[in-house]
Amino acid sequence: MIDRFRLPLAVDVEALRADLIRLGDAGWTPHFNRDYYDGDWSGLVLRAPPGHGDSLYTGGGDGVWQDAPAMDQCHGARALLEQLGLDVRSVRLLRLGAGAEIKEHRDYGLGAREGEARLHVPIITNPSVAFRVRNRPVDMRPGEIWYLDLGQPHRVHNAGPTDRIHLVIDVAANAQLRTWAPFDQVDPEVQRVAEILNATSPETSARNFATFRERMLSDAALHVELAAIRDRRLFIEETVRLGVESDLPFAEAEVETALIDGRNRWNQPWS
Repeated sequence: MIDRFRLPLAVDVEALRADLIRLGDAGWTPHFNRDYYDGDWSGLVLRAPPGHGDSLYTGGGDGVWQDAPAMDQCHGARALLEQLGLDVRSVRLLRLGAGAEIKEHRDYGLGAREGEARLHVPIITNPSVAFRVRNRPVDMRPGEIWYLDLGQPHRVHNAGPTDRIHLVIDVAANAQLRTWAPFDQVDPEVQRVAEILNATSPETSARNFATFRERMLSDAALHVELAAIRDRRLFIEETVRLGVESDLPFAEAEVETALIDGRNRWNQPWS
């Protein structure tokens, strides 16, 4: 299944920015997952289960959702929700401050497989925001709306000088949404890597992996990128994918063996 897809819809980003001006700075709440981030990661609730209007937590409510008081000032957000015409659950504004970082994590139970989809609508951002799903960057720009499978490992770093603010909408992954987002489509990048690996002999695989491992130990940028991955399965998959990108295809078994034989050299990615 795909883990990202830009929906073929236009967003009135200026109307959303006008919402932010009307809301001002009052009512923004630090995110409850404090172990997951450094810096300012905060939000404002626009739609939530009854009694949860001041909580960024999107669970609970027994499937009942209602607009929070802040939604009354968000004419742009309300118009966008009407434009979508989807079964809308939670709606939040999420801000990642300049210099802040969200560490790699998963939002379990969230994704098309589980019947719920998360949509991200960038309102304010900058070129130095790095949003990675399964370690691969997602280049989201104002005026766009994206489906992201955040049940997969993901992380965000705002290395820029300004805040990043997204409108984040949780909706049912119903038939209407599926006309826009092909959830069941095979990930083209995964397919491409698999085809290359199928054409690689065991002897070439072993030789390529030895070359790649030496390169990883001497290439600071590559070393840092792999060291940032905490999910063991993703670490293996991304090591293989980056090998293919370097024209050094090798099998997952090569990485598995290296993890067993030399965990310290591989930065203990499973911890």
